[in-house]
Amino acid sequence: MKNIIKFILRMAVVAGIVVGIVFAINHFTGRKDALLVSNKSVDANIVERYVESATDVESYIESNTAKRKRIDALNKINTVLIEYYNHYLTNSIFENSKDEGFAKSIVKEIEILETKIDDTKYYMNLAKSNGISQTERDLRVNNVINFYLAQTEQLFKINDMLKNYVYKVNYKFTSPKSVYEVQLEMIKDYSKYVFDNEINGKINADNLGDTLSSPQQNGFLKVYDKFMNRQKFSVNGDKETKLFDRYSSITNEYLTEFYNHVFDQQGYIESVEDMSMKNNLDALYNYIMQSSF
Repeated sequence: MKNIIKFILRMAVVAGIVVGIVFAINHFTGRKDALLVSNKSVDANIVERYVESATDVESYIESNTAKRKRIDALNKINTVLIEYYNHYLTNSIFENSKDEGFAKSIVKEIEILETKIDDTKYYMNLAKSNGISQTERDLRVNNVINFYLAQTEQLFKINDMLKNYVYKVNYKFTSPKSVYEVQLEMIKDYSKYVFDNEINGKINADNLGDTLSSPQQNGFLKVYDKFMNRQKFSVNGDKETKLFDRYSSITNEYLTEFYNHVFDQQGYIESVEDMSMKNNLDALYNYIMQSSF
């Protein structure tokens, strides 16, 4: 719970910085039309409302159950998604060119996200109501979870669009420009795998999936912790350099199989016939198997 509170405070600070930057650019340049996405996000208070929407839902689920562990993992995934969103939202402000049609399509998706956030928050408030039976509370908590999953899925979609928008109108190329962005892409992709394969549609399953249950350095929870506690001002040498050089060349097909084999990723890598892809996956494996990033 302490980590969630720290996260909310940190995201509030980041959101405040974004608001300040948007205000300054609007005020001094008059570029309101060029900042459709950032203006929409700031005006709708997306980050704060998102973080608040399912606050404490895990406290209504029995401890040490597979369901509780999935919700805890879902909360972690959402910390990743919000960090990702804030990073590319901030970068979207400093446009080198405009693509108003693309920006408007992102705004439409943000409006859909607003509705999903409101639904989650509404049912969360209902679940917290006094004077209801445990059976009724459980039903309401399940409604919260369903809407929480839906808004998470929507934020995954927006994040991919936002990243592609920044690549197109700002970077002018289609790959990450820093080690941090590669780390961010890696943990977002891993989060998406876990969400699609071990959480969404499986909340009430008796057993956790392999990546959530794995105690190894390549298990999702270990990788998440290493990402959140990563070094900010120094690097880990050749493993980090190879990740930066090779990660963007890993296709979704190979990445999915890589995580499907979380208990035997070396064996899977050895089975890959494409030598270039084998080297790409080896770079990812050597990176995530470190004790720290």
